[in-house]
Amino acid sequence: GLLYVCAGDGAESANGGDIITKEKYRNFVLKVDFKMTEGANSGIKYFVDPFLNTGAGSAIGCEFQILDDDNHPDAKLGVNGNRTLASLYDLIPSKHEPLKDKFGWTRKKSVLIMAGTGFIWSVVVCLGYNIWYFEYPLPNGAIGQILDIFDYVSNNVLMPVLAILTCILIGWVVSPRLLVGEMRLNGYNFRRKGLYFVMLKFVVPVMLTVLLLTAFIQF
Repeated sequence: GLLYVCAGDGAESANGGDIITKEKYRNFVLKVDFKMTEGANSGIKYFVDPFLNTGAGSAIGCEFQILDDDNHPDAKLGVNGNRTLASLYDLIPSKHEPLKDKFGWTRKKSVLIMAGTGFIWSVVVCLGYNIWYFEYPLPNGAIGQILDIFDYVSNNVLMPVLAILTCILIGWVVSPRLLVGEMRLNGYNFRRKGLYFVMLKFVVPVMLTVLLLTAFIQF
């Protein structure tokens, strides 16, 4: 069916309130199309507990942001675009936001380039199993096709490199105390803080470096 929202004064949940499902759902897939008016600001919330907030404002939960990015000031607030259209509101920006911030692309251009890039790689992979089929001996002794090569490089090179960089970022640049503080929210106790520091800053990077060097030696 169709839902039509009448114009209001812009107040949060003050013009008719929220539309909430009667049933509770644990695992679900929600498909919806929406059309926005100029300056629109709304959202679809899930995993909502309507009793967490019994005062003014809407219920508390994860929110799929529905916003007119070009005409609503909320799009410029938040962090790294995490209040723009299709973002997990105030938490995770939509996938195209880094492209908009880095290159100044519009949403339409960002989506088209991302979709086009994915399509091109899909065609390459598909053709790699028919007219572009080949077999290549991998360093681990296996015979690989195109996806096997991607998997080998990803598992043995890219993942260790990213993991090492993550350890350096958290262990030496940001400081692991930041994560410890997050873990202690709501009164939780983190008893093995010292062991966590040592593992993150020293043990894990060394082990990952050994794995990475092993992969290069096999090449």
